[in-house]
Amino acid sequence: MYFNGLYFPKNFEAAFKLFEVACMNDSDKLCVNIGSMYENGDGVEKDIKKAIDFYGRSCEAGESIACEKIGDLYFNDEINGKSLQYYQKACEMELLSSCNKIATNLFNSQTEENINQAIQIYNDLCEKEFFESCVILAQLFSNPSSSHFNEKQSIFLLEKSCENNYLEGCELLATKYIDDNFIRADGRVALEYFERACLGNRYFSCSGMGMIYEEGIDIPKDLVKAIEHYKYACENGEPNSCLQLGVIYKTTMHNTSDKIEVAINYFKRGCKLGLKEGCNEAGNLMLRTKGLGISKEDIFEMFDIACQNNDAAGCSRVGNFLKDDDEYKNDYKKAFKYLKKSCSLGDYHGCANLGYMYELGQSVEIDLNRAKLLYSVSCEKGSILGCFLVGGLTQ
Repeated sequence: MYFNGLYFPKNFEAAFKLFEVACMNDSDKLCVNIGSMYENGDGVEKDIKKAIDFYGRSCEAGESIACEKIGDLYFNDEINGKSLQYYQKACEMELLSSCNKIATNLFNSQTEENINQAIQIYNDLCEKEFFESCVILAQLFSNPSSSHFNEKQSIFLLEKSCENNYLEGCELLATKYIDDNFIRADGRVALEYFERACLGNRYFSCSGMGMIYEEGIDIPKDLVKAIEHYKYACENGEPNSCLQLGVIYKTTMHNTSDKIEVAINYFKRGCKLGLKEGCNEAGNLMLRTKGLGISKEDIFEMFDIACQNNDAAGCSRVGNFLKDDDEYKNDYKKAFKYLKKSCSLGDYHGCANLGYMYELGQSVEIDLNRAKLLYSVSCEKGSILGCFLVGGLTQ
């Protein structure tokens, strides 16, 4: 009760003392709770070694979840031999999730013998109604490049999973009815499967419903319903929905300042959720927008987050800010690093700007040959700036 906050306020320290007494005096099986607290740092200082020790006591006493927990910890440290040893123990105790992890480890080895063995384990687990294994098999069978390709069996397994309320199965079925090359597309069927998964808090499926309503896939277009479903998904952390809301408010609403501000906020939310396209959309729209109290720091932040997520255009934008904007005091050293990353990621406008730094000797020694090479490459790839600069250098 202290641990979960049932009937009493959460109190990890009190919970730890009670679990400790139970572990020491009643049953080694109960030591799994102490192991969990040490693993997560709940009420005690995080200590993985102590977590393994307490999980080990429970595992030896026959507590299957404790064996799996040790397997997970060793797996996270890439000690696969030990992780499999503990997954095997848990599997022998009929903990099906550990059997599934053994199959996944075999499958990832990519030898034909191990893949076939993994498929057999997945099949056995699916027969025992461990639906995660059914879905894994369905995805394997739906891969046209696999020797095990069997689209009919894939759909059967997803339907079985969905019917038993394993909602990832419903979600994957819905996507098949949208863009699978091997079954007839049907937006209405897809909508039904997405709705079932969305009601079970699969927010990607809520976004899928929004997409069907927005595009009118086999149903009348309904932008109001599309926005409703995108908003629900976005508010629950589904980044693509935030991005799509930003696009809708930017392109299909009247371009009033309040709608543009809403678009920026949705792009920013998608960005903060890890979607680099959202960062760039937010940054670009903020650059083009005046009168909304937007600072250069806000714009810089969006492009910087995009760059951190290996977005070439974002790195290029940050590099140019640092290189050309007086507010950033022409920080050529940092600018060089951003433009170099941008160029390596394939932004050829960034390559042209990097070449310009070599030409002028900004934070590096002047190197006209390197500058010319970068200009030429960027020009060949379609950068007008690169073509202009290489022309000036060769005159």
